[in-house]
Amino acid sequence: MKRISINNVQPGDILFTARPRKISKSIRFSTGGIVSHAMICVQHGSFIDSTSDGVQARNLQWELFEDDEQVFHFA
Repeated sequence: MKRISINNVQPGDILFTARPRKISKSIRFSTGGIVSHAMICVQHGSFIDSTSDGVQARNLQWELFEDDEQVFHFA
C-alpha cells in the first residue's frame, strides 16, 4: 500500500485515480479515459469526493492506495 504526502497538495488540487478493480476498469472503458475517480482538496490534507455511498470528506493522511493503483496529482 502507498500514501500521498499531504505536504504535496494544496486546496484546489485534484487527485485522479485508476484502481485495478472491475468497476474502475468498466468506468475507464465506457468513458475512454485513463482515470475513474477524482477527489478535490478543500483544505490541508482534506479531500471531498463522491462515491456510490454519497459525498464524503476524507483525510489524505488516512487514505491508502493500492500498489498497482495509478494516482495522478494536478495542481
